[in-house]
Amino acid sequence: EELYNKSLELNPKFFNPAYNIGRIYLKRNDIKAKHADYLLKVFIKKDFKKAAEFEDAAKADLKTAAEKFEAASAIDPTDRDVLNVLKRIYYKLHDKEKENSVIERLNKLGDEGNSIE
Repeated sequence: EELYNKSLELNPKFFNPAYNIGRIYLKRNDIKAKHADYLLKVFIKKDFKKAAEFEDAAKADLKTAAEKFEAASAIDPTDRDVLNVLKRIYYKLHDKEKENSVIERLNKLGDEGNSIE
């Protein structure tokens, strides 16, 4: 992550580091969310406080991932992979407005029959 950030300092328009930092935070979110589920489901004494801490940390990582993927999308607004990941992130964050905005951006690309309904 540190090297990707350094790359972006040198060239803020470099797509790959912005994209890969987003992926890092998305993966962190997945790990923390799974750990929160584990704490709630596996332990007989359910550790709700600890699970809530992991859920909060996972949500923070998801928000950071969204910021990084938005930066990647600003560099290459035609990258469907980035837009589809953003759509998924905003769905997970329950941010319908931003999710719909991404769907509109995908629909505007509209070629190859890949528009989103």
